[in-house]
Amino acid sequence: MHPLLFEYKFIKLHTYGFFIVVGFLCGLFLIRRKSKKLGWNLENVSDVAFWALLGGFVGGRVLYIFTRWSEYSKDPLEMFKFWEGGLVFYGGLIGGTLTLIWRAKRYKIPILQFIDLVAPSLALGHAFGRIGCFMAGCCFGQSCPADNPFAVIFTHPLSIAPLNQPLHPAQLYDAFNALTVFFILEFLYPRRKFLGQMFATYGILYSIGRYFVESYRGDKIRGFLIENVLSTSQFISIGIFLFSAFLFVHYKRLNRKA
Repeated sequence: MHPLLFEYKFIKLHTYGFFIVVGFLCGLFLIRRKSKKLGWNLENVSDVAFWALLGGFVGGRVLYIFTRWSEYSKDPLEMFKFWEGGLVFYGGLIGGTLTLIWRAKRYKIPILQFIDLVAPSLALGHAFGRIGCFMAGCCFGQSCPADNPFAVIFTHPLSIAPLNQPLHPAQLYDAFNALTVFFILEFLYPRRKFLGQMFATYGILYSIGRYFVESYRGDKIRGFLIENVLSTSQFISIGIFLFSAFLFVHYKRLNRKA
């Protein structure tokens, strides 16, 4: 759609990166607001969030490069052009979560309480990121009839998506999925019954929606474990769902014992 938000001479502001920053700032605002009510040090909280963002970038980029290794191995410098798009969310989720836990431990912030607090913001930030993804044209959808009410056509020459043909807006489908998860988690957060509930619920809800969104994806770079049947992301979604369901039951049992 609009890969470049602003360009003047050698200065370029990529829409994808802009929306990621906006999503992070909105998520950070919610995290700081909730942390303030708990009496936590806001500078420490912001530091953890910043490092988690970096960890998410690294994890998302590494997994993306892995899925396109045959291309990047020919031109290694292309690996560093992350502003042009090219992050795998599940890689970012894993990298960001591990980094968050590492930094939170340094400041002695309660891990389960913190990841519960962060979960809604993660979903909100992801929704913004998917909008940026849509603007860049990455993670594009399958071809669809031109009269499909949701059909979109990419025409910008810098778009990663195929040009001048109607496609499913898979990126917006996933943005809607993430935004729905955000509102559910925001509703549940003040009503949570045990530590770890929000984090586990996030994994359960998002993975279900993502599995079905993948059915509309048209890009092949994410790879398939079973050609045209089970994509790599769908396989990871199944794993995230099972692991999150296990955590939900585990944390709930711990609460009963406490």
